[in-house]
Amino acid sequence: LTALTDVEFKNQTSLYEDMLNASTITKFVANNVTTVDVEFNGENTPSHEELSLSKYLFNEGNEVNAIFFNDNTKKSLKTLNISSVMDMVYPFKNISLVFEGYKLETVTLNAEGVNLSQRAFNNCTSLKTVNGKVNFETFDAVYAFAQTQIATIDVVGSMISQYAFQNCTNLAEVKFVKADLNTINQFAFNGCSSLQYFDLETVSTLGTSAFNKTALVSNNKNTNILTVGAAVINCSAFEGTNAKLVRFTEATKIDSNILKDCNSLSQVRFDKAFVASCALENTTFAT
Repeated sequence: LTALTDVEFKNQTSLYEDMLNASTITKFVANNVTTVDVEFNGENTPSHEELSLSKYLFNEGNEVNAIFFNDNTKKSLKTLNISSVMDMVYPFKNISLVFEGYKLETVTLNAEGVNLSQRAFNNCTSLKTVNGKVNFETFDAVYAFAQTQIATIDVVGSMISQYAFQNCTNLAEVKFVKADLNTINQFAFNGCSSLQYFDLETVSTLGTSAFNKTALVSNNKNTNILTVGAAVINCSAFEGTNAKLVRFTEATKIDSNILKDCNSLSQVRFDKAFVASCALENTTFAT
């Protein structure tokens, strides 16, 4: 069967040594498989375009199975299903699932929320669709989706890591539980030029340039006011956004350029007295 291109195992739970011997497989579906021998396909490393292993946890042995993740697959893989994986990092096993630079277009992740690895999908410049939920908190997943083309994402947990979505120019919607999310780290959404709405009313920590160069206008489509609940507003937090009316309900300390180049800005309100961590410049409250 050396010329196989499409393979689907419907009931198989294990893949044994030398079950196959094909270097031409582009579609591989094995959604009941839980164990895989590293040589189940001989010594071949096919260029998979579609890979679906929805029950496989990828935590056998001490490295990611090279039969699925290799230089050939990195250049070809478009569709990936790893929906049973809860952790993309396995401490003390030297296992880390990272798809940085892959040609992926669609990824299906755990429906409850996968704990992302650092740079998990960084620079996957063709990635448009992420099914399932993601958690940045467990492994501080910096750069997890930077430079991708995703339009929407569903986040669980209390924080979003630094540079998590940097330059995701198509990102327009971030779904999350308002009561849970309290920290957005530096440059998290920097350059997300399609992001207009984000509810920041209960977010307590806001990093430098968190929303710099986004299209941020307000908390949601039903209001034209951007209400911000963080106590410290770090440098360039909202620089270059489309905000018109901004209300800081808890801010007691602000840094430079927090609203620089917000050319639509007309009013800013502070509910509490604040101090500036540096000299206020004429760019602090827009141009």
